[in-house]
Amino acid sequence: MKRAAILILLLSIFATFAIADTCQAVQLRYNFSQGSKYAYGLWLDADIKFSAKSAGQDTALSAKLNGYTDVMQSINKVTDRNTAVIETRLENIQGKISFMGQEMPLPADMAKKIQEAINPIIQEMDRRGKTVSLSMPSLEKFLQEMMKSGTNPAKGIIPVTPLSEMSKHLAESPSPLPEGDIQPGYTWDSVSKVPTPDGKTMEIAVRNTFKGVTEVEGKACYVIESAMDLPLGNLLPASTEATKGMKMDGSVSVKSQTCHEASNMMPMRTEATMSMKMNVNMNMSISSDATKIDASVKVLMNRRQD
Repeated sequence: MKRAAILILLLSIFATFAIADTCQAVQLRYNFSQGSKYAYGLWLDADIKFSAKSAGQDTALSAKLNGYTDVMQSINKVTDRNTAVIETRLENIQGKISFMGQEMPLPADMAKKIQEAINPIIQEMDRRGKTVSLSMPSLEKFLQEMMKSGTNPAKGIIPVTPLSEMSKHLAESPSPLPEGDIQPGYTWDSVSKVPTPDGKTMEIAVRNTFKGVTEVEGKACYVIESAMDLPLGNLLPASTEATKGMKMDGSVSVKSQTCHEASNMMPMRTEATMSMKMNVNMNMSISSDATKIDASVKVLMNRRQD
């Protein structure tokens, strides 16, 4: 009996030291290496349900989207300010859409146009993950041409230079990574400032939790879980002709877990889920229309060991 008690005591002491070793404080910082390249595979599955009521008639629709793309990242430059210029490109976009039981692949020409509109994404970021600048020149050009169009349906809803506005507000946002050393279980909020269609600024708060250290593909990784809830009511300006008589409410909830390579904080794996519930009511002069959208999205991104 005494031997059993002594054994239990020794095991308890060993476990205490083992846990203390895994719970040592760490500092979350990006370590940039100019010329480094990272390749990822990204999978997306979306399930969308629509419910519309117009002129007394109810309509229910559903759609599914399954997509994949290669995500290529390269650290093009490390600056004297201890920031890095990171270029991201989406390649090999493919997918299939199921609508009301009918399945069809994403047309190759459409995938090509999406890639041409999105690429490249240029981001300058500091070691605490703060975006110093963000640019998507091809997409910015496309949006500006659309905004100048006389038949533009988004006139007054989307800013004339939305990406430039977003870059400016992100640069004014606090750094998303905590300042000092942290231990597993530590939580903090990262706040991003984004422009709204009516010219105001909205803060998006993400609650982060450091879960500890794990191993992915033989590499030590820091695990961070994040959660965000975004109300949709403020995203629709009521002061424009396009949204006159329209009301929107609902919310978007996002949860994610990312494993960051401990040596440089670049992602090894990300799993995320998003759920959206949105109600749109349109009060017209002769009728009232209502639309409900219920969507769920799952995203998985894994670093490829090419």
